[in-house]
Amino acid sequence: MKKVLMIACYFPPYGGMGCQRALKFVKYLPSHDYMPTVLTVKEKKIKKDSPSREEFYKPKDPLLLKDIPPEVLVYRTFILEPTLFLKKIFFKTAKKVSTEFPEKLSQTKKNIFFKYLRTFLDLPDHEVGWLPFALYKGWQIIRKEKIEVIFSTSPPHSIHLIGYLLKYLTKKPWVIDFRDPWTREVWFNPATNLRRKIEEGLEKRILRYADKIVCNTEPMKEDFMKIYPEISSDKFIVITNGFDQEDFQNLKEQPKEKLVIAYTGTMCISFNDQESVRYNPIYFFKALRKLLDEHPLLEDKIEVIFAVYIREELEVSNLIKKLGLEKVLKIYQFLSHQECMQHLVNADVLLLIHHRGLLSKDWVPAKLYEYLGTGKPILALISKELGATYKILEETKAGIIASPDDIEEIKEVIYKIYLDYQNKNLSFDLVKEKVLQYERNNLTKKLSEVFNSLLKK
Repeated sequence: MKKVLMIACYFPPYGGMGCQRALKFVKYLPSHDYMPTVLTVKEKKIKKDSPSREEFYKPKDPLLLKDIPPEVLVYRTFILEPTLFLKKIFFKTAKKVSTEFPEKLSQTKKNIFFKYLRTFLDLPDHEVGWLPFALYKGWQIIRKEKIEVIFSTSPPHSIHLIGYLLKYLTKKPWVIDFRDPWTREVWFNPATNLRRKIEEGLEKRILRYADKIVCNTEPMKEDFMKIYPEISSDKFIVITNGFDQEDFQNLKEQPKEKLVIAYTGTMCISFNDQESVRYNPIYFFKALRKLLDEHPLLEDKIEVIFAVYIREELEVSNLIKKLGLEKVLKIYQFLSHQECMQHLVNADVLLLIHHRGLLSKDWVPAKLYEYLGTGKPILALISKELGATYKILEETKAGIIASPDDIEEIKEVIYKIYLDYQNKNLSFDLVKEKVLQYERNNLTKKLSEVFNSLLKK
C-alpha cells in the first residue's frame, strides 16, 4: 500500500465543515491502496472565557474520531498564534494604562496598531505559527514512514507553505487542495497593499511549484487558470465536496405531526442589506412571519430547525422575538455532526441560504452535498443566475428555488411546500446517478487517481 502524508489544520476532535473533507479522504483512501498519515495541530483546551474566535471556528466534535481508521497514524504538533497571544497581553496592559492615563492610549490607536501588527505576524493567516513545528515533524514523518506523496489542504492557506518546504526538502510529489480560494476570495481584503502583494506572490509561487492543484469547484479551477495562464491546465483537477452515505446508515426518521424544515451549518445576521453576508436568514424569517400573518393556523403546523454555528446569538434571539417566531423557530447551537445529520433525516425539506447577487456565482456551500445525500427536497434561496450551486441543483433536480431576498416569493414557495406536504404530494424527481458522483468514496477514488498519476512518472 502506497503512503501519503495528509497535512490538515482542521481535523477531529475539531468539528465543523472545515475538517470533513480531509477526514473523509483519510477514511476512504485505504480502500484505494493509499495509507494516509495525518499531520495536524494539537488539541487545545477551550476554557469558558476563551476567545469566541476559537469556539466559533474550531468547535469540538469528538464523535468524528470514529471515522479515522485504526491503522492510520495521526501526529499532532504545537501551534503558536502570535497575534492572539500579543493581543491578549497588549489589551490587558492597555486597559490598565488607559485607566490610569486615558490620554495616552485610545481604542482607535490600539486598533491601528493591531491592524499593522497583524500584517506581518499572521501572514498569510493566524495559523502561520504552526509552520516551524509542522515542518520539522513532517520532515521526520516522511523519513520514518517512507511517505511517497505529500497532500496539503487549505484553508488556512499557510498550510501550503508547509507543503512547499517539505517538497523542497524531500523532492516528493506534492498535491495542494483548495476548499476555498486564497487571494481570489471575495472577502480577501488585506490591511495594506504590501500584504496583498506578498500573498499574491506566495499564491503564485505555490501554484507553480505544486505537482497537482485540486479545486473543489469548477469556477475556482477556471479562475486560477485565467489568472495564471502560464501554469499547465493539466495540473488542475476538480474534486468537489461531498456526502458520506455511512453518515446516514443508523439514522431513522422520527414520527412527527408538523412540516419540518431544517437548516444546518453557519448563520450570519445582517440588518444593513449587505450582499456580502453569507448565510443570512433575515429574508426567510420575514417571509415566514408574513406567511403566518396570512395563515395563522400554520403556526401549529410548521417547525423550522436551525442547527447552527452563530456569532450574533443575541441579535438572532432578539429578531426572532421581534418577529414573534419563537413557537415556530428552534435554534440549536454547536451540535455534533451526527446530531446535525439526524435533524436532516427528520426533516421534510432542507433549507439552503446562499449569497445574494453575483457573490453566489462561484461558491458552493458544503452543506449542499450532505443535503443531496439525504434524498430530501431542498428549498434553495439562491440567485437564479447560472452559478455553480444553481447548476448542481439543476442537474440533480433536487431544488425548489426562490430568490434569496424576495420575501413575497419565499413566502409563496413555503406555502406551496406546506400544501404539497398536507396533500402527501411532497415529491420530486431526484436524479440519483448525478447525486452519487458526490459520494465521498467516489471522490476519494478520484484523489487516489491523482496520486497514481504522479507516482507513475
